[in-house]
Amino acid sequence: MRGRTPVPYIRQRSLQAIEPEHHQTFMTSDDKRDLYRGFDDGYTHAMELALTPFVAAGFGYLIDRILGTVPVVAIVLFALAVIATFLKMYYTYDARMKQHDAESPWGRAALVRAASSPGGEKVEGPRPA
Repeated sequence: MRGRTPVPYIRQRSLQAIEPEHHQTFMTSDDKRDLYRGFDDGYTHAMELALTPFVAAGFGYLIDRILGTVPVVAIVLFALAVIATFLKMYYTYDARMKQHDAESPWGRAALVRAASSPGGEKVEGPRPA
């Protein structure tokens, strides 16, 4: 056995190389919260895209059964639900991006320049030299 290193010692040394004593976490609790919120938003949007049109089509099918026009109202409500869902997501995204831009440094700088410009009109583009 002389000259051979015992297996537990090798395993211990390799684990120390992989996991140093001063292990740093690169994600703060705020980062984790934002990450989980992003997962939650994505899951919500996926369920909304998948279920809303089919629920509308189901109600349309029930109305069709009552009226005796089997595929017409179901197809119309399905199409309207798809269009309404995409429009809602587009305008929600647009509003969220406008809010993000307004809170960003480049958005605040444009507002400060607009307030300091004569007449108070918003000045677009880079700051003049």
